[in-house]
Amino acid sequence: MIARDTLETARLHLRLSSGADARQAFEIRSDWQVSRMLSQASFPPVLEDVGTWFNKHEDEWRAGSAFRFAIDHQDAMIGLADLESVTKTEAVLGYWLTRSAWPARGPCR
Repeated sequence: MIARDTLETARLHLRLSSGADARQAFEIRSDWQVSRMLSQASFPPVLEDVGTWFNKHEDEWRAGSAFRFAIDHQDAMIGLADLESVTKTEAVLGYWLTRSAWPARGPCR
């Protein structure tokens, strides 16, 4: 089990995501350039579906099936990083960021 502590770098703050993050996540995911890179995301997103998914994050964490971190920069959520499909030996790492947080040249192609 991963500790439920926040992680801090010089620029970013990673914390357990929650239902309160759904509105901002919806706004970020409403950008096709963000959503098109997500393997399991519908487009356009539906706010209620995003809210339902975010409300499950704490239960997933407790069960050890997924660990999702909201990524904050300057006190605003700019994306999400997660480990999902967690087993004893492996997990799938995923992340997405608002386009304004991408490098100037854009995402990897």
